[in-house]
Order: sequence, then structure tokens, then C-alpha cells
Amino acid sequence: MNIPKDEHWWPSGLSLLHECTTYASLALKNHLGQMSPEEYIAGAKANSLALSQQSRLETMVITLADFVCYPVWLPYSLVEVSKSFGSSTKGRTQSDDLHEQFHGPYPCNKNGRLQLVDEPTVYLDKDDMVAGWYIPNMIGPDISRSVFEATKRAAVAPNSIFNGKKTGNWRDDRSTYADPSKCTIPPGNANISVGWYARGQAAKKEHLMPSSILRQESGIAFLQETHVAAGIVGAMLSIIHPEVYEAHLLVLLEMHWMRNCLADPEFTKAVFEDWQSPFSAFAIIAN
Repeated sequence: MNIPKDEHWWPSGLSLLHECTTYASLALKNHLGQMSPEEYIAGAKANSLALSQQSRLETMVITLADFVCYPVWLPYSLVEVSKSFGSSTKGRTQSDDLHEQFHGPYPCNKNGRLQLVDEPTVYLDKDDMVAGWYIPNMIGPDISRSVFEATKRAAVAPNSIFNGKKTGNWRDDRSTYADPSKCTIPPGNANISVGWYARGQAAKKEHLMPSSILRQESGIAFLQETHVAAGIVGAMLSIIHPEVYEAHLLVLLEMHWMRNCLADPEFTKAVFEDWQSPFSAFAIIAN
């Protein structure tokens, strides 16, 4: 992909994201013995990230590199699964039908449920296609706590980031949420985007615009307080699926530069200063 190398014109948030992914790539090559110690030290010194962030990225890279050598093999292919979605279920639910055809590789426990995997791994189908990644606790307990606290502050702020309207969407159905009196964070959800269409899809005379909650102080504060976690997630994506990462980055850069496609160019420009996620949108669910 043709990712512009000159970061002089990049927004601050994406420049910081790129610093994270660049360092993660450097750490991976060092871990795999693909560069000399001198090259690694020189590259690390040239990186502007704080030492604490570099250390977190190194830990993440080592974990990814090690567990990918021990995948979980699924006894079926993703192609077979996709074909089964359109088949007749013979009076049963499609979920039951799929579970019967495509069970996991582990024996069931005494309750008849599949045993859980509690270590990082990658799931491969029988055609060596990646079916999924399981990466628990990858961002570390300190960053997990910081994200938790940032979500709590944004949720209880006078202008909460959580949607309080009854939209009829399952995400807003309060009957599915826990009792608020028993929750540290008020139950709810928020969808945050640096640029999307108001109706969920392109329409005549409609242009991309960031989520309205990013006009609020609580929304921008949440981006600022979770930028370290966003950088780690971006670095993980760049290692696991580098082409997907580059595609997302290119979309974000073009969104930032192509001002004529934006409903509010100045608002979008301001949001990009704090947008460090490799994705154009993400969701928060507290329950």
C-alpha cells in the first residue's frame, strides 16, 4: 500500500500511532534475531515514545511471537462454515445447527460445555486460515485500570458519553443491563467515530462527521486518557494483520486530507489530534 512516508502532514494522533507500530516492528525483528543489537539500540533511541510505552510494546511483541508458534487447529474450514449459514436448519435454530457441525477442538466438561482457553493463542482452520485470535490481558493490568477509570469518568460526567435515549436498538435495551446500583460504572454504551455518516451509510448531500459526543469535553478527554491502550491495539494489529493495519491507516489519512468530503472539516481536524485508534470507529459497552 502507498502509505505516505512524510509524517510532517500527519495529524498528531496518527503520528503517535505510527510511532507505536514502528517500535513494535523494531522489537519484533530484534526478538526474532533479524537485526543486530546495535541496529536495535539505534532504532530505539530514534523513537520518541516514553520508555514505559516501549517496554509495554516489547512485552506485547514477545507474547505474540511466542504464542503464534502454538496455534489451536480447528477440524473444519471457514469456507465450510460460511456455506452452512445458508443451509436449512430442519426446524432447529441456526445456532444449534452450527454448534453441532462445527464444535471446538477440546472435549466438553461435565456440564457439556466446551472448556475455555485461558492462554493467548491463534485459531487456524484446516486450510491454515486464521479464524480468530485470543489475546487476554495483552495491554497489561495498569493500562486496563486506566481505561476502566477513563470510562467511569466519561460515563458519570455531566455530558455522559453513554447514550441515554431509547432508540429501540438492542444496545439500548435497559432490560439487558445489570442493576445500576450494583455497578461501579453506570451500565450503558457509546459508539465513537472520527468520521461516519449520520444515517450509517452514504447518502446524497451527506458527508462524514465525527461522533457528536466528541464535541463534549468528556468525549475528547476519553480519547486522551486512553491513547496508550489505543497505541498498543494499533501495534498489535500491525503485527497480526499488517495489510489490514495499512489499509485502515490509509483510510484515516485520506479522511484527514480530503477536506471537501467532510461535513465539518475543522471539527474533524481537531478530533484527529487525539485520535490514535487504527480504526475509524469503536464501541464501548459497560455492563
